[in-house]
Formats: sequence, C-alpha cells, structure tokens
Amino acid sequence: YTTTLPKVKIDSVAQNTFEISIPNIDYVLPMEIVVQDSTRRMDLSKKPVKIISASEPMIDPQKWYLKGYYIKNEN
Repeated sequence: YTTTLPKVKIDSVAQNTFEISIPNIDYVLPMEIVVQDSTRRMDLSKKPVKIISASEPMIDPQKWYLKGYYIKNEN
C-alpha cells in the first residue's frame, strides 16, 4: 500500500508512435487510454507499452488514478 499517486510518462518515440509507462509504481495498473476515437483498457507499469496513434493518447480520461502526466521526448 502507498499514498503515492501514479504519474504516467508518455514518450513520443517516432511519428505516430508513443510509449506509455508509470515509472513511480512497482505494480501493474489497468488504465483506460483514449486513442483517436476509441478507448482501450491496458495494463500499465514501469515497462513501456507501445501505442500507435495519429494524436497524443489521453490517459485515464475519467481521472480515476492520475495526478498528471507528461511528455518526455518529442520527435
């Protein structure tokens, strides 16, 4: 158990390609990700998950878990 809120890291690694991770937790957290016109539920953790999208993915659109998120790298 922890009081630390997860903070998502979104890296733009190539055109239309993003890697999403949660570097400050030691467990897997299922989270909704909005990509273009659809919502996906994916397991996020320290290990990055690759997403292909024409626009930046929106993480946790209902704000159930997140303190915030940031983009580290833009190509």
